[in-house]
Amino acid sequence: MDPSQAPTTGGQRGPALSAWQKVAYGFGDLALAVRQTVFQFAMLPFFTDVVLLAPWLAGAAKMVGLVWDGVNDPITGYLSDGTRTRLGRRRPFMLGAAIPMGVTFALLWLVPPGLGWDR
Repeated sequence: MDPSQAPTTGGQRGPALSAWQKVAYGFGDLALAVRQTVFQFAMLPFFTDVVLLAPWLAGAAKMVGLVWDGVNDPITGYLSDGTRTRLGRRRPFMLGAAIPMGVTFALLWLVPPGLGWDR
């Protein structure tokens, strides 16, 4: 974007954020950051070393989830853009997804009977 086209605030800046306010804003990203870190560093070793899945199958499982994200995210964005509630456009989706996301995240780490190193 050309700097001359950047939106201006009339030369006024709001009050500076305190350290606690910055921490509070950063805390909002904690759940997503933890989930992403676990997916990147722990999920494939768990699937291959604990569940004893073939590496290609573990990678395919991760790929299916990423492809699903690629399909589902634009649809959810389209739906949330058209949503008008007293809670706002995005908050109903975030609140509605919180429990299912937590449950499915926990289910990722349960080894079905008959699979894994304890068989």
